[in-house]
Amino acid sequence: MPVNLIKGDQFDPDFKEINPMGTVPALVDGDVVISDSFAIIMYLDDNYPEPPLLPHQQQ
Repeated sequence: MPVNLIKGDQFDPDFKEINPMGTVPALVDGDVVISDSFAIIMYLDDNYPEPPLLPHQQQ
C-alpha cells in the first residue's frame, strides 16, 4: 500500500491497522509486519536473496 506523507496517509485508519504508531516504512509480507528500515532490508535479504540487498562477507 503506497503511503503519501504529504496527504497524511500514515494517519489513515487502514494504515494504522498495519502500523499503530503511524510511522513509515512498514513492510507487510503475509503475517509478517516490520516497521524498521534496517530490519526490513535484513528480512528481504534473508527471504528474497535475489537480487542481494546487502553485500555478503566471504568466509
